[in-house]
Amino acid sequence: MVTHIALVWDTRSDYADFRSAYSQVLMGLEYGAPSLSESGRRWDWKGRSDRDSGAALWDESHLRVDILFGTDPKAVQTGTKALADYAARQR
Repeated sequence: MVTHIALVWDTRSDYADFRSAYSQVLMGLEYGAPSLSESGRRWDWKGRSDRDSGAALWDESHLRVDILFGTDPKAVQTGTKALADYAARQR
């Protein structure tokens, strides 16, 4: 099972505040710092067990983040890729 959450902010400041705080949340959950894509648009992380994983796709132009997490890393990767492909077509 994969869970998907989409968040959109009204202001660039709120978006920036969430983005800066989110890595602290992950570290507080003992997930460690997320690994970043070259563009900084994608963050990936591993959970406390080998099965927990997640990703966040950041879209600054739309002040949106899509967060996916689950216990099947392959399903999380597949869902994240599908969302990233969709977002790229919408730009």
